[in-house]
Amino acid sequence: MAAARGCRCPLAFLTLVSAGAVGGLAAIGWMVWSAHRAGDPELTEGASYGPLGVSAAAGVAVLLGAAAALVRGARGLPLDRLLSVSSWVRLAMDLVSATGGGGLGSR
Repeated sequence: MAAARGCRCPLAFLTLVSAGAVGGLAAIGWMVWSAHRAGDPELTEGASYGPLGVSAAAGVAVLLGAAAALVRGARGLPLDRLLSVSSWVRLAMDLVSATGGGGLGSR
């Protein structure tokens, strides 16, 4: 029945596995950021994990939505289009964050 509606369930399952992996990155970012905020002297570069955790949390939301769109099949196309745009926005924000927040050409 699900195949008749256009459900791509194996791909949705793999998307959920990816969401779990990205969720692990979000958890690592949160733990390192928390230790950095607590003043752990062993973490000299802990502040750089803050953007990683935030981006990973956004990635989990995008991947969970993508899995829902895949399960819905043809009815999930509007959600799929929205998530495609949001994933490109996330990529652009990651690039800005990786360059120090000042844009690609800043010095």
